[in-house]
Amino acid sequence: MNNIVEQPLRALIVEKLHPLVSDVDLNGRYPRDFLRELGLAGHYSSRETGPANRAHRNLWLIEEVAGACNSTAFALWCHLTGLTYVQEGESNYLKETLLNKLESGQVLCGTGLSNAMKFYAGLESLKLHAQRVAGGYQFSGILPYISNLANDHWFGCVAEVDKQQRVAAFIPCDLPGLTLSERQGFMGLNGTATYHCRFVQAFVPDHYVINHDADALVKRVQPGFILTQVGMGLGLSESIIKGIERLSKKTGHSNHYLPQQAEPLRERLQTIRIQAYRAAEFNNADGSSVREIMAIRLDSAYLALDAAQAAMLHIGGAAYLRQSAASRRLREAYFVALVTPTVKHLEKLLRAPESCLL
Repeated sequence: MNNIVEQPLRALIVEKLHPLVSDVDLNGRYPRDFLRELGLAGHYSSRETGPANRAHRNLWLIEEVAGACNSTAFALWCHLTGLTYVQEGESNYLKETLLNKLESGQVLCGTGLSNAMKFYAGLESLKLHAQRVAGGYQFSGILPYISNLANDHWFGCVAEVDKQQRVAAFIPCDLPGLTLSERQGFMGLNGTATYHCRFVQAFVPDHYVINHDADALVKRVQPGFILTQVGMGLGLSESIIKGIERLSKKTGHSNHYLPQQAEPLRERLQTIRIQAYRAAEFNNADGSSVREIMAIRLDSAYLALDAAQAAMLHIGGAAYLRQSAASRRLREAYFVALVTPTVKHLEKLLRAPESCLL
């Protein structure tokens, strides 16, 4: 990205996000104001970008934020991904009434497709069901984990109508018949506003439906869904490796005995970064790049884990304090490996025939 855009973002991160990082990590503070600041600064706008440029921009934006705080980067990914559903969907109502608010940060959103992605991979059944009624659908069921939510937020989801049809909708959190229960107590990333969502005969009008054929929508958005997550691994690993490099100048006399050093980690990082941004440039809607993107996403997760563990050993006892940056980064790295699609999810799909991929 050019420096005209880069510098305002980095200044915003230093000024608005850095002071919050410890509070987000240790106290579960949701960085709502920072996410809205990004929108006000124009970082969500799609006015001058096509799908490929948006994927490239979103990947870069998430990487930059992840360098400071991966909880915030994940919440950002949720918003950008949910925003994509509206951009790629077929609801003119949502595009006319909500899209500008989402792109300006006035309204924030979550993605809600974790269960659906596992369903399409053959790992879970759909937990949300839809019955066709006059003027829309009646939704019943649960979605156990959806992040970046609040009473005035929206999120995307997929519900099963029958064995042949699934429908995708964009749901306001204050929808009658929908109950949100906050999830806490995670090892890390408690500041991501994560909720258990229960639908009890909730009426979803047709103008909230982003596609009556959810299979087709998911096929279009899946490459970007997975690729932009790589930004979390890139930003996290870059921050960790820089820390190891700085430390080697002070304690290299002892740390050089450790098997994992900064130079090979940085080489892996550079390779993954080049692959990710190239994939963003050539990403297309027909799904032909999905397998490559899955492999990049998997490599980014394993790199984050290796780098975070290396940092713990390089720093030593000081890293073992819960409030240490190294401890936070280790917990963030495990999240990169466990968020949908998880490493085992990706390993399964990468061994599957091409015909089994969406």
